[in-house]
Amino acid sequence: MQNQLKEDLNDFLKEKEELREVIGKIGGSNNSQAKIITTLFMGIVLVIFVTGIILKQLSPMTTLLLLLLIISFKIIWMLQQMQKSMHFQFWVLNSIEIRINELDKRQKKIEKILEGLEDKKEE
Repeated sequence: MQNQLKEDLNDFLKEKEELREVIGKIGGSNNSQAKIITTLFMGIVLVIFVTGIILKQLSPMTTLLLLLLIISFKIIWMLQQMQKSMHFQFWVLNSIEIRINELDKRQKKIEKILEGLEDKKEE
């Protein structure tokens, strides 16, 4: 009995780590792609700011418009990543619901079998 519990715990921990890796690839907090893109956007914003405001190579209005455009792209990208993550979460919850329904059906079958055995014992 205790060996079975240890095996179940190990299986659970393995599945937990696999799921954590998948969520990270899709849009979790430890996503390396998100860090790279965020760094890229910050670099572009910094270059535009330095070029426009400090070096005065661009007019203030052009600088603000470019900064607004870059920030808008970043927001759009973040919304797209959030949508991917939410879709994955929905898929996981849907899969869990299906498995719970299957387990419920199996439990009901087992209960019917046990009731039949109890009825035979009483006779």
